[in-house]
Amino acid sequence: MDARPLEAGEDPADHQARSLVAGRMHNCGHDAHAAMLLGAAAYIKQNAELFTGKFVFVFQPAEEIAGGADDIVKDGILKRLGVQAMFAQHVTPEMPVGTLAISPGPSLAGSSYFKL
Repeated sequence: MDARPLEAGEDPADHQARSLVAGRMHNCGHDAHAAMLLGAAAYIKQNAELFTGKFVFVFQPAEEIAGGADDIVKDGILKRLGVQAMFAQHVTPEMPVGTLAISPGPSLAGSSYFKL
């Protein structure tokens, strides 16, 4: 979705997981986010009898900067689709594998910029 250009030597030759697009990669967890969202969509589709209502799966590009969620909201697509609630997830390397943390309300919902 929003792979970034690689710096020289940034993707070691022995690194097993590789982008199919030369010179670009997702090195901040976006691949994990996409895999989890697609997995949830597949599960709901395969088990449709367990769910009611309409599900909209949103891939948010550029979540670290203005222009990702902001553009989605400004476009009005969520209102046009009748979205009433959103649930999001994010990975963090500080938590052990298999650990789940839940936070009510907005969380990880901002970016800060500074120059040194």
